[in-house]
This record gives sequence, structure tokens and C-alpha cells, in this order.
Amino acid sequence: MEDLQWLQDQIKAWQDQCPAYLDRAYLEAALELAQKQAGLLERRQGQLDGTAWNPSNW
Repeated sequence: MEDLQWLQDQIKAWQDQCPAYLDRAYLEAALELAQKQAGLLERRQGQLDGTAWNPSNW
């Protein structure tokens, strides 16, 4: 999650520097995508851990 926090901070800093609305909107979409991907990754890791520790799947 450290990487996600770093990426969020970078995108927000870039948004603050962008004068154009369209550029800020693209960066906002990138931020939302990064957050969704991080959530998906966390769920998939949990699913993998659960499957690995389930004796019926061995």
C-alpha cells in the first residue's frame, strides 16, 4: 500500500500543477483506476491465501 500512497501523492501534486481542466480530469481518472486496481489486487491476494490454506483444495 506504500506504493499506492506514493502514486496518489504524485498524481495530486501533478493535478495541482495542471492549469488545464482536461489534464486534471485525466489525472483524476488515473487516480481512481489506481485505487480500484489496488483494491482488486488486495482481494485477489486474499483469495489466493484462502485457497492455499484450504485443505480441500490441496
